[in-house]
Order: sequence, then C-alpha cells, then structure tokens
Amino acid sequence: MTTATQRPGDIKERGATSTMGNKLPHDATVQAEAELQEEHRRCSVLPGSDVCEGSEPEAGAAAPASEMEEHASPPSAAPMSSPAYKVEWYMDQRVRHAPDYDDDETWAALPDSEVLRHKPQQTITVRGASLFEYSEEKVKIDPAHWADDIAADCFYVHPTTYGPLSRGHNQSIAASQQDKEVYACVRTQATVFDGVCRVFSPHYRQACLRMYIEEGRQNAFDLAYSDVREAFFAYIRRFNNGRPFFLAGHSQGSQHLIRLLREEFDVDTEQAAALRSQLICAYALGFGVGVDSFPHGNVRVAEGAEDIGSVFVSFCTISLAKQNVGLHQLGEYMLTSQPIAHNPLSWRYNDDQEVIINEHLGSIDAKGDSIYKTLHGGFVSAKATKAGELRIEDQKYRAYTQALEDAGGEYHSMEINLFWVNLRENVKLRAHAFHQ
Repeated sequence: MTTATQRPGDIKERGATSTMGNKLPHDATVQAEAELQEEHRRCSVLPGSDVCEGSEPEAGAAAPASEMEEHASPPSAAPMSSPAYKVEWYMDQRVRHAPDYDDDETWAALPDSEVLRHKPQQTITVRGASLFEYSEEKVKIDPAHWADDIAADCFYVHPTTYGPLSRGHNQSIAASQQDKEVYACVRTQATVFDGVCRVFSPHYRQACLRMYIEEGRQNAFDLAYSDVREAFFAYIRRFNNGRPFFLAGHSQGSQHLIRLLREEFDVDTEQAAALRSQLICAYALGFGVGVDSFPHGNVRVAEGAEDIGSVFVSFCTISLAKQNVGLHQLGEYMLTSQPIAHNPLSWRYNDDQEVIINEHLGSIDAKGDSIYKTLHGGFVSAKATKAGELRIEDQKYRAYTQALEDAGGEYHSMEINLFWVNLRENVKLRAHAFHQ
C-alpha cells in the first residue's frame, strides 16, 4: 500500500520480506553446493562475519568451536510428551544454544511488548478509478478502537526472515533477536490478533530460505520445529492458565504449526483432547495444508466465518493472471496433496466462487501504519479455487495492489497485509462465538 505522502505505486518496501516465493535459480544452487560444503567443514560463521580455519577472530568475537558436532540431542523436553527425532547443528556455533523459553528475552513478543502497540493510525479512503483520478481522504483512528475485552490468547509464529543468501542452515536465537524483519512481521501480522487477544510470539532457530530448494534438508526444519514446539508448551505452562487460544502463523511459521497440530492435537490422547478444547481456530496462512494433513480427523477444515474448535483456516494468494502457485510445488516439504484455500471475503473454501470487491474491507501498507480502502470497499475481489488457490482480481486499483505484490502475480509476502482488516474482523467473530 502507499503512504499518504507518496504517489500510488512508488512504494516497493516490504515490512516482512521473508517468503518462499523468492527462489534461487536451480543451477546457481548446484554451482554453490560444493563451496557451501567446504564452508560447512572449515567455517564457524556468525551472521555477517567470516571466522574460519587459519583466521583470527576480531577482538570480542566468539572463538570458533574446536570441533563441529555432527549430531546432537534435541533441546530439553517440553513439560509434556516429547517426540523422538534427531537434529543437526550448522555453521553459526550459537545455533547450538537452544532457547530457554522461561527467559522472556527468547520471545519476540509478549503481551506488553512495544512492537504490538503499533497499529494503523489512520484510514485512507481512495477515491477515483485510475492513477490520474485518485485522491485520498484521511481519517485518524482513535487508539481505543483497537482494544477489546475478549479473554483469549494467540500463539503466533513468524515466517522465514533468514534469507536465501544466508550462509547457515538455521538462524541462531542471538541473530533472531537482532533481526529487524522478525519484528516487522510481528508488527504487520501478529497485530491482526493483538487487542482481541494477548499475543505470544517466540524467537526460534528458523531454517534458512535456501533450505526449501535443497533436497534432504529436513534436519534444518526439525531443529526449527523443536523450538516452536518447546515454545508452545512453555506458553501453555507459563502463561495460558486455561484460556482459549488461537494458533497463527505465516509461511515457515505455518509449516511448523501444521506439524504441531498433527503431532500434538490430531492424536487420541488426553493431552491432545485438552488442547483441542481450548483451541478457537488455527490460522495456518501462506503454506499448503489440507484434510490429509491430519490423518486422525481430530483437526478439520473451518466451515464458515464462525466455525470454532480444532479447526484451521488457510490460503495462499496469487493473482488470476499467474499460472502456477510456487508454494504448491515444494516437493518433499509440501504437507498436503489436496490443499485448502479459504476465501477471506466469505470464509468458504475451494468453492470456485468469486466474491466481489465490496466484501474486501481494506488493507494495510507495508509498515502497518495505515488502513487503505476504497469507496467500493477494498481493492480486490477473490476466488478460492477447487485446486486450493486463493485467486484475486488485482487490476482495478493496480497502482495500489502492486505495492503489495512480490513479483509476477505472487502476493505471498504481503497476503496478510492485503487481507488484514478481514482477518481481524474474523478473529473477533470467532472469539466471540467461542465464548458464547
């Protein structure tokens, strides 16, 4: 979205640039593989530095470990049942330090965090039908507008911010704590829930974006998931106190939440039944998920705008003009063969029915400073296809929609920004339905 002081279409800045839509060329990956293997052998790399065999670390820098551990046990078990899997450590030696979620510093956001207080400060209504006719009417938003009295929580997991050129396989917690993009995601995505809910968002040793295009990198995702799982049970133990909660994530964050749902909710145990009784809805956005993701049938597709319980909502957004959905072609990392796409303008799924622009309530800009809408409602009409894709007609207000587009009709990075208002209203609706 544009800001009030700039022309439509001028802004290409991203508040959350982390996506799986930006892929490295396959031949470039192959060419780099030998070099990466050599780096893995001889380097102990901290983000932004090169500390290798035969080199002296700068004063104050952490000395490289004398010997790289090939394998190690997962972090200490959560207070509830722990899965059995092996994790592998990678280049940044600090990745070996598992987060302690009893320490508040390991959380990117807790209910009193400053980053969650960032909400849109104004509504900008776009008038006119073309670039040469656009005018903008601005109205300030009272901060009290964002408050609500619903007793609910949200456990939110941010998407990939450890980019394709990062040299490690996983980001350390220390690096995550300094990663501005992590906080940008919280500011533009987790704030959908804040005010309606208390928000809890962990730092975790996310897998590098490059891992999605390299085969056999499941250990990198296992390590990231082990943190998400540990953080979730720390949230249950430390903060929950029996409150109902949402699960929410985007991209890699959703990938880990889908696995959490499958392993900890979609099983026939007393613990899983207790968790399902508290779950309002899981918003697993920007990653493929379907009914076959949950073979026991204890987690199901949300039916309509007010369906609650152990249900999930999902969509991956592209324009009508784009032929393929990159996220549905992740091979071994795809978690379904029958993806579900909800339409956030109707909350029906895979019905192949286009919903008109009037049902789009508006979008936020890349930084989350303003809500943009039009005299017709929002900027796009949308259709959830039978193939499990959310297709949008984005041409009517192209000068605005292109500011949220990644490239070539892909809206992965900014799909939550695009449907931010519809999502927030739906969160309120489901939370109220749960309490009723």
